[in-house]
Amino acid sequence: GFRFPFNSVEQNPSSQYLHIYKEDKYRAVIENSIHAFLLAVPDGTILETNNAASTMFGYTAAEFKNIKRWHVIDHTDEYFIKALKEREQKGFTLTEAVGIKKNGEQFPIEVSSSIFKDHTGQNRSSIMISDISIRKKAEAALLLSNERFDLVVKATKNLVWDWDLVTGEIYRNGNNLSEVYGHTDNEIIKNIKDWAEYIHPDDKERIKEKIDYYKNSSNETDFNFEYRFRRGDGSYVYINDKGYLLRNEKGKVVRMIGAAEDITESKKSALAIEESEKRYKMFLKQSTEGIWRIELTEAIKIDTPLDKLLELCFNNAHIAECNDAFAKMYGYTGAECMVGVPLSKVLPVTNPVNQEYLIKFLTEGFNVQNEISYETDKDG
Repeated sequence: GFRFPFNSVEQNPSSQYLHIYKEDKYRAVIENSIHAFLLAVPDGTILETNNAASTMFGYTAAEFKNIKRWHVIDHTDEYFIKALKEREQKGFTLTEAVGIKKNGEQFPIEVSSSIFKDHTGQNRSSIMISDISIRKKAEAALLLSNERFDLVVKATKNLVWDWDLVTGEIYRNGNNLSEVYGHTDNEIIKNIKDWAEYIHPDDKERIKEKIDYYKNSSNETDFNFEYRFRRGDGSYVYINDKGYLLRNEKGKVVRMIGAAEDITESKKSALAIEESEKRYKMFLKQSTEGIWRIELTEAIKIDTPLDKLLELCFNNAHIAECNDAFAKMYGYTGAECMVGVPLSKVLPVTNPVNQEYLIKFLTEGFNVQNEISYETDKDG
């Protein structure tokens, strides 16, 4: 309500004074509004408008009185037709519609309208209109962005997530929740505490430390960590989480946005290779036979003429790997002492038998067995 500026003499203002005061207040509000205002009658005749209406639609106040309501609002729009029926029933409606400018240009608007009776008992309708072009463009851009995001998510097997550190909740895209985490409902893991309960006990403390580090970092922009996660059936999968940190204006991390990928198969392969490598190295170390591998300083085409192949092998080959048994045969204390030793130092080219040995290797599919060579140790 208004506080009327009555003076000390006139404590009970006349109804005329009150009417004038309300009229002034009404005009002050309407004329200074950024929204277009139309006062109309049921047949569509426009009785009054404000400055914002002229700015929005391009008509002068006088021109508005010579047109109808449907000249500025598309009355064929199904949403507006439905809104008019709602206004007849409830006396008020709020809807989106299509506005029409004087030059014929159409644009999106939001319309709120009510029906009332004026002081003479005549039906009147007040219509407040907002230009929502900017909002609709933003909504369209957001919709397009979301569609692109959904397409990217569908094209990948990753589980996209967004952790709001202020509310503590983690949003996860539902497309790959079951495939990656083995759960169909994000509710059971939507906060960090519940999610952490599914991390393998041997990984839990390490992941907690990593997350705390990223949350409290001052200049980190992205993150990447691996852990084992318990699926709904009780089995564990290897997960790789990577993404970006979002900060507020003070530089504090407020969101972490990432993608969780099930890397179980590749991890198993890597572990199998690692285990195989361990067995290989153990075999090398424990074998009493000399085992060795040579490498060339530069690649040699296998169709190179034989004499050139011999020359390149003797001049470019060196010991790249061997075991201790092999090294001790040549008078060295351990395998590490032989790495880099030229082939020509242990397999002298001056001995014709050695040349025959190497020729046989080169001409019989790079493979020889049960052949004799005459070699020299580190003392010659």
